[in-house]
Amino acid sequence: FPRSGTTLLDQFLDAHGDIQVIEELPVLLPLRNEVQADGGYPEGLADLSVEKINELRALYLSQLEEAGFDPQAKTVINKLPLNIIHVGLIARIFPEARIILALRHPVDAVLSCFMQDFQLNASMAYFLTLKDSAALYEAVMSLWGQYRDMLSLNVAEVRYEDLIADPKAALADTLSLLELSWEEGQGDHVAHAHARGSIRTPSYGQVTQPLYDRAADRWRRYETHLEGVLPRLVPFVRAFGYD
Repeated sequence: FPRSGTTLLDQFLDAHGDIQVIEELPVLLPLRNEVQADGGYPEGLADLSVEKINELRALYLSQLEEAGFDPQAKTVINKLPLNIIHVGLIARIFPEARIILALRHPVDAVLSCFMQDFQLNASMAYFLTLKDSAALYEAVMSLWGQYRDMLSLNVAEVRYEDLIADPKAALADTLSLLELSWEEGQGDHVAHAHARGSIRTPSYGQVTQPLYDRAADRWRRYETHLEGVLPRLVPFVRAFGYD
């Protein structure tokens, strides 16, 4: 979900010599559009032939190449938070795909989305009110729960709260999933963020600073204003093992 520490996670992963992170480019959407044009989306996923799946795989690889990424040379990570709603598409076209789930306390994620000045589009319009922000979280993460229940997915979880406390330990499962080992260069996310030159997300100011914990449990300072949305989020707080 947006504002779950994905940009910070991006810096730690992209600093690895064998990883390239695609930073919030819609390279997956042409596949969705192709499925939608043929049989509707997501209904058309059920009827894809082997030939069509291979065409869509080739289309995705061409999108990567056009964006300047080479999956033959490095592990390419497609980092666009709301790609989470297309996990069914991903699993249908790339059943071998490895998925990194960035988690943050659900109330902190929702509050941060509401407080962030996003460029307005169809998705970010949900974050104009706390009520709509919580409703989108409920819808998206409920869908994720259905994907986990119904599909055989290769998933590693990274919690924002763990990442800011001990990056190397927090990324152990992710690197294991990617069949890679921690590199010392990953330890300096600030240097890597500066070396990249530009970051395409609103989190640029945060990820170019040393690690800090003031954004963890931030929601508690606003608890009296959250009473109307907490009931929607409590099931996810519990499901994800937060207090």
